[in-house]
Amino acid sequence: MNALLMAVLIQAADYQVGAAKENITPTEPILLAGWKGRNQPIGDVAQQLFARAVALRDKAGKTALVVSVDCIGFGAGYSDIIAKRVESLGVPRERFALCSTHCHFSPHVAGWTNYKWPAANAEQRAVIDRYTLLVSDRIVRACAAAMKGLAPARLSFGRGTATFARNRRNETVVDHDLPVLRMQAPDDKVRALVFAYACHCVTADRSKISGDWAGLAAELLEKEHPGAVAVSLIGCAGDQDSQQSTQQCADAVLKGATAVKDFRPIRGALHGKFVRLELPYQQAGVKGFSYPVQTLGFGEDLTLIFLAGEVTVDYSLRLKRELDREKIVVVAYANEVAGYIPSLRVLNAGGYEAEGANVGAYGHPSKFGQTVEEIIIAQVRSLVSPKSPRTLKKQGGVR
Repeated sequence: MNALLMAVLIQAADYQVGAAKENITPTEPILLAGWKGRNQPIGDVAQQLFARAVALRDKAGKTALVVSVDCIGFGAGYSDIIAKRVESLGVPRERFALCSTHCHFSPHVAGWTNYKWPAANAEQRAVIDRYTLLVSDRIVRACAAAMKGLAPARLSFGRGTATFARNRRNETVVDHDLPVLRMQAPDDKVRALVFAYACHCVTADRSKISGDWAGLAAELLEKEHPGAVAVSLIGCAGDQDSQQSTQQCADAVLKGATAVKDFRPIRGALHGKFVRLELPYQQAGVKGFSYPVQTLGFGEDLTLIFLAGEVTVDYSLRLKRELDREKIVVVAYANEVAGYIPSLRVLNAGGYEAEGANVGAYGHPSKFGQTVEEIIIAQVRSLVSPKSPRTLKKQGGVR
């Protein structure tokens, strides 16, 4: 490509993009999160853990950051603390999304279920606290490096398929979509990829530290595109897992992502919204649960929808039915993971995702009330398409 053509392409770029990753693999034995039975610190590392960040800036100078961390999740308020630090980089709260892969082979992070799962003694808590500080600093460092690396790029979006997820409630309801947001330099080299898939990270060896299928899939895509950073996001996987191996799942992501041919250009201006809802409990007289909902849009071309917690798959399927499925990506485990978010169908059917985990491991006072799904869906609709006649803007107590 000659210099004149390159200069023209740089000038015509709709965005600047930067991407970076920081290693967050623990350096000492530590309790892993996700299963009750592992009560002893683990130090054997099968796969390195990372915090990955993508920074975006549009022509008007608005900047956003999307971060994915190979960890189980963050307690209430953690993302707000990190967001305060990121504000110094010029990114406001509404355009900063902090996501976890909900990996069950990663260390416990302070604040997630308040050390209740697994139980931790004083010495183990000290290790967890040290690790939590390391993760916090590495997240901010990855964000700063991504911002420093901002350079002209063009964005495009496509949707692939992967079929390794199954419904762990012995139901047939699944979401096998594999959306991919591609970011390329003017010379067509891929600088970053953001992909999402709805499946729990529970396929690896429980006795070793690893990033499971989401971490391995990111590594495979980064090998496919040398120099790029691949950010893995988890969809509405609260009731989704896989019986395939880590390698099989990661290979399926690589195959599904590379098979996408009909990428369409993304050119809209960046805009973000962040609100908190109050989700009611079934138990009367109990204060509702503060629940964050976030969107990051690219004009009217594409909107990333970030939902907190372990959201069941009905939410993504419904949103894709009621909104334009080609213009949205629904992400769960975003900003905080403080419980399961069951749909009305799951809530009425009962079981682990409806009540058992929330009242047990997560410490909620009771199961959620019957209106939770409608409150969340209405709020998402109001953020994505505020002019929709079906939108109920203030249902559930937005603040």
